[in-house]
Amino acid sequence: MNLVGLLNQISTLLNTIIPILILGAVVWFIFGIIKYVIANTGEEKTKGVHVIVSGIIGLTVIVSMWALVGFLKNTFGVTGNNTITPGNIPCIPRTGNIGC
Repeated sequence: MNLVGLLNQISTLLNTIIPILILGAVVWFIFGIIKYVIANTGEEKTKGVHVIVSGIIGLTVIVSMWALVGFLKNTFGVTGNNTITPGNIPCIPRTGNIGC
């Protein structure tokens, strides 16, 4: 497998994983809400709040990174078709034309 094929596979894998991570963070957040609502003691409510906060932080990090990557793709003119052709990879000088 060449570099282009590897990069395309990584891109496809990440495009599959990101929505799953977002779904997981939302489920974790909802689990924290349920845990908080059914808690009987202050200690259990505190644990529920910690789960809620960790779900919000996780969701924020995932969505922020997704937005940052989208911003960088738009800034540098990367197309959205997730395919990389060998002509798009610049040559690295003095390396035997790697990337050409």
